Amino acid sequence: MHSIKEVAPDIFMITQVITQKHLKSSVNLFVIAGKDGLVFDSGYGGRQKKRRLVHALGKISHLKRSRGETCTITRAMPSHGHWDHFSGLGHLQNALGLEILATQKQAKKIGSKKSFKDSFREDSPLFNPPTPKFFEVCHNIWDNLVNELFMKLAKVSFVSGPINIIDENTRLSVNGESWQMIPVPGHCDDDIVLYNRERGILLGGDIILRRITTWLGPPRSNLKDYLENLERLMKLPNLKLILPAHGSPIRNPVKRIQEAIDHREKRTRDLFLLLLRSGKRGLSFGEIFHAFYPKSPLFKKSLLEGWILVSLQYLFEKGDIITSFGGRNMIFKTRA
Repeated sequence: MHSIKEVAPDIFMITQVITQKHLKSSVNLFVIAGKDGLVFDSGYGGRQKKRRLVHALGKISHLKRSRGETCTITRAMPSHGHWDHFSGLGHLQNALGLEILATQKQAKKIGSKKSFKDSFREDSPLFNPPTPKFFEVCHNIWDNLVNELFMKLAKVSFVSGPINIIDENTRLSVNGESWQMIPVPGHCDDDIVLYNRERGILLGGDIILRRITTWLGPPRSNLKDYLENLERLMKLPNLKLILPAHGSPIRNPVKRIQEAIDHREKRTRDLFLLLLRSGKRGLSFGEIFHAFYPKSPLFKKSLLEGWILVSLQYLFEKGDIITSFGGRNMIFKTRA
């Protein structure tokens, strides 16, 4: 299912929706239409989704030409290396001959299944305390099985053809307008946004969403970077409109960014106070998770635990908390 909406002059939002029983999701792709048009993000990798994306681009071109305007879409790029943002790129390259642009960090993840899977391996000792070899092997086997199942279910697709590597601070000319690429790691380590200062329009990917909180989780999220980059975006001159990868456009961008900062800072304080109340004993991750989500279904755990993990990392790096071993568990406690 696709919908197409012109959300600003010559900027079209294509919304893809997945309604599978075990995977419900939606994502926005943006097309800056003109004589050298650009597709920002490319959505899902299912065969039908990719065909419909090509059809949607054709409809946009037809609409532009019906107005007596030129429309040739020549390039496509991802906002970051999560599967729902790059899985359509390979098809756009093969079916339409579009040039694929990506930063060096992004290109390492979108070119093959192996590089994509390797990018999600977590090697932080904070989350992976030493364990007996048998348990480590079992954990790795389980992780591989889950990853393979997810990639098949989500139909993750990769770019097999050439990728044009561009600097993450490049200024792109699209339809005679200047769009500045800005690196904004935090949600993902290779996040970039595109900003048109003259029009005050930001193509924001996942960095800030209108109604829901941006997901954070290891190994590629970093809370310190995320908060710093939200502050940075809030200070962009003439910022009027954010077009996010999920949900509807944000027409009060400064207010919404401040809300996101306040939310993350509150959740971090809540976590610190929970550990402070536990005293010298401290808490394991399981105990922390249960304190926040006492009745959470098991299948939602991987989605809900991410912000706790990156917040623990943030507090640990600030020196606000320390760790110790308790059996096979890592124990977290405050310095106070």
